[in-house]
Amino acid sequence: GVCSLPAEATPIRIVLLPQASLTRPVALLGDVAALTTADPATLRRLMLLPLGSGPAPGQTLQLSTATLQAWVRRQLGERVARAQWSGAASVEITGAAALAVSRSTADAEPLVKRGSFARLVWNAPGLHVETRVEVLQDGRAGQVVRVRAADAALSQRARVSGPGRVEGVLP
Repeated sequence: GVCSLPAEATPIRIVLLPQASLTRPVALLGDVAALTTADPATLRRLMLLPLGSGPAPGQTLQLSTATLQAWVRRQLGERVARAQWSGAASVEITGAAALAVSRSTADAEPLVKRGSFARLVWNAPGLHVETRVEVLQDGRAGQVVRVRAADAALSQRARVSGPGRVEGVLP
């Protein structure tokens, strides 16, 4: 869907990286560019903007700045059309194998438990965000569980990364 961005938002800088490696099936703008803006909602929207299917493990895909600019403009409108683009002329995206969960991990005690709180971390090129979330189901290392921020009505998915720690994943 089309996302609306506030008209009064601060300047947006998009620096295209020369290379990116994916461990999930869909490439996001935050995977291929360092994004800067003072508005956290706009930053999150840009970081999570899907670019399409990523390459298979071991395969590569080349995307030019012009192709990315046109796609982002179509998805988010004129507000982003005025963003400052810089960096590489194109990005080479390599598909990497997804993280595997070993059998011994599956038998282990849950690292997060329903009703407890955990630290949710979002990591992407140029961004690191941490927040406290309520865990809505037990989870072991590598498993995806539902979590909810204290001020949020809806839950989201997160991968268990350690005791009391989860990483944000796509919806």
